[in-house]
Amino acid sequence: MSRQQLLECGDRTEQELNELVGRSEKLLEKTDDPEAKDFVQAVELFRQGLKLARSGGDLKLAANQITCAFLLNNRSVAITMDKLDNLKDQKNKHWILDSDLLIALAKADVNSYACPVLKIMIAQPFFGKHQSSIAVAMTATEVLLDAIADYPSIENPDKDILGGCLTRTNLLFHRSSLHTAMGNRKKAIKDLTNALKIDEFFTKARFSRAHLWASFILKDDRRIHIEFTRVASEFHRDNINIEEVYAWLGITTLTLNDPSIGSVEDAKTHFDKCIKATIRKDELYGPQRRTDQLPLCAQQAHTLFQQLPITEGNQGNLHGIIQGMRGISVDEDEEEIRKNKYTCVKCKAGRKPDGGMVMQCTRCKSVSYCSAECQKASLLVRCIPNIGASLQGGIVGSRDIANISFVQMGISEEPATGGVTGKSNDYEIL
Repeated sequence: MSRQQLLECGDRTEQELNELVGRSEKLLEKTDDPEAKDFVQAVELFRQGLKLARSGGDLKLAANQITCAFLLNNRSVAITMDKLDNLKDQKNKHWILDSDLLIALAKADVNSYACPVLKIMIAQPFFGKHQSSIAVAMTATEVLLDAIADYPSIENPDKDILGGCLTRTNLLFHRSSLHTAMGNRKKAIKDLTNALKIDEFFTKARFSRAHLWASFILKDDRRIHIEFTRVASEFHRDNINIEEVYAWLGITTLTLNDPSIGSVEDAKTHFDKCIKATIRKDELYGPQRRTDQLPLCAQQAHTLFQQLPITEGNQGNLHGIIQGMRGISVDEDEEEIRKNKYTCVKCKAGRKPDGGMVMQCTRCKSVSYCSAECQKASLLVRCIPNIGASLQGGIVGSRDIANISFVQMGISEEPATGGVTGKSNDYEIL
């Protein structure tokens, strides 16, 4: 069935329909980003599928709606492995897919294309935790790729299989996330590269590959800069990942120090666009994020810019700059910052397991942790060390930043690794 047909199959009351249309129009009134349109449609499909399944309706149709939503935009899907009654957010629990229903949907028609997609979805809450669930998802992806290899017409949009979303590019993109969760970045990049060979304008794969290159120093700064430049030209200005694109462009422009790439002023322009994209993302998708919740590369970019001679464009801390551009007094956010200093930034506990006070991070001086375990789990995405105090002289390179972020913090940059055996498609890598 097509996406429109799947949407029209829903059994909604007039009130529910009006609420759903209102939410959709609110986002789409603010932006014409194609991915925002897909997101709105995916949310609608997901919620319709949940309502149909929980009301005792056709589980096969519900499975098609939910899997189509996942393939269209996986951010639209909320999954938990907990029982719904155990969730803290009881108000919105009916818009969350729980494990029992997920398994029931997968069993509704084991021979359908939706079944292996549901198995891929099962791995989402377990990224980096349970390798067995990721292995199941990996095998399910292989099954679908093999099916498309045997019957290429599955990808034909006119066939409307899972709303036309069941494609090799989508599957390779999702499998790259599974490889990354298993710590196998080489295979993740190979899948993203092969997706781009199929469709060179599958830009979210290009962004993900460039992000892996930059985050783990897998390519030189020039190649990374060129790749992000292309991504910036292809992404809509309101794309949800554009803030990270401009952050890396600012970093690489500064560290390369090459007139053919750009000047310091060009780097500042990239950073300014990064900040504006941060504000725009919060405006569109909400809620407003604290500075410690921003992407690591955006925080790194700011740290790097703070090492430049102080000018009107780069003075002040990141929090003050963002709040100033939002037109909000910095004082309005003081309470949130104060709470952040006296609760564990990872698990939100107000005390250590032994009952003692949480401990402030000695590296960034802005967050606290209740235990070493929470600190190690959170450092990769939250803690930014004082680079100026860590390295002597001049502007440091992006490789130095990455080394500080992972090595100097005293933790391994390698996530948990593991493997899965089984048939794999023989794709060539660039």
